[in-house]
Amino acid sequence: MKIITLMPFRNEEFFLKTSIPSVYDIADEIVCINDRSTDNSGKVASELGATVYENTKNNEYGSVENQVRSNLLKLGREHKGTHFIFLDADEALSSNLKDNMSFIKKLDKGQSAEFMWMSIWKSLDRYKNDKSVWTNNYKDFVYHDDKIVNFEQKQFKNQNYKKYDVSWPTHPARTPSLNRIRFGLKTGAVLHYQFANWEAFQLKQCWYRCAELIQNDGQNAGGINDKYRITLEADGFVTDIKNKFKTKKIPKYLDHDINRPNLDDLSSQYSWRLDQIENWFNALGKDYFRDLEIWHLDSIKNINA
Repeated sequence: MKIITLMPFRNEEFFLKTSIPSVYDIADEIVCINDRSTDNSGKVASELGATVYENTKNNEYGSVENQVRSNLLKLGREHKGTHFIFLDADEALSSNLKDNMSFIKKLDKGQSAEFMWMSIWKSLDRYKNDKSVWTNNYKDFVYHDDKIVNFEQKQFKNQNYKKYDVSWPTHPARTPSLNRIRFGLKTGAVLHYQFANWEAFQLKQCWYRCAELIQNDGQNAGGINDKYRITLEADGFVTDIKNKFKTKKIPKYLDHDINRPNLDDLSSQYSWRLDQIENWFNALGKDYFRDLEIWHLDSIKNINA
């Protein structure tokens, strides 16, 4: 058995100091693809012990959330992995998972393990615990490789999307397997920190909306808004107001030894997303995006394109 963590990142310098150490006691190796970061992400990941492959301007290893997961799987196989942990840079394995690794022996070849994907919400010590889509959410993170199954690739209506640097489908499957076993919190969880800094999270969601509009050749703004409106929280699509915005303190057994990210550092981490939105505005015109629900952010409204 050889367990390899597979991680893509782009400008995740501060999160990497949380995510990579969280797998030290579990993974035999950490393999990353650096997708054209403009910060010190590549250097930080290497210093933390990861083997880092650089995605070149020619997209040698694909872009995040498209070919990158497929290429990470290929690299993992080249590194002779038998089991893979698919972790994003803004996530961390819970503290208790290393003490419950017997779960991995229950996975047959081609099976993956699902764990709760805990949404760490507007702070570093609370998680979403209400009736929203962010609660009781499970995702497949650990895969016992059968060396056969690969990731499915998506096609988009606008075949010129690469011209605008949006060459990824959003939110693909985490592992290539559809055969999954679910494990509870007492075995482990994955802590998801993208919501901890709310302003940065909102910018990321606006970036997704813009990217998907380009992928769809400027069509279906209404459908894209419907898909992401839940992230505004003010609407929430939760009928029971009493349970709309509840959070709960993270149990200590889940994060007692995690190196938490510094929220002050994260405040500037997503500036590259704003720069890219500005590039899209310049290339396509601000009016191209007028129907998207992105104008609640002053940083976007103030872009002069």
